[in-house]
Amino acid sequence: MKSYGYIEDACCIARNFMATIDHGFANDATIREKYNLDKQGAAVHVTAGHKENAVGFGWTNGAYLIMQRLLAEVGV
Repeated sequence: MKSYGYIEDACCIARNFMATIDHGFANDATIREKYNLDKQGAAVHVTAGHKENAVGFGWTNGAYLIMQRLLAEVGV
């Protein structure tokens, strides 16, 4: 989104995503594969991929770091 000029929207999504992960980590000290941003948690019904919400999944960790970098770049 940032690449297409939607910086405010990209930052809003990044803040919501990161807040959800931060909230989950504060509760159980894990980072999981899937999150529900509407409910701000990792309590999700898994229908594809792993049979359960995997702990320590790499794409979530990577996405968090990329969004953290975005917010730092734009000064949020």
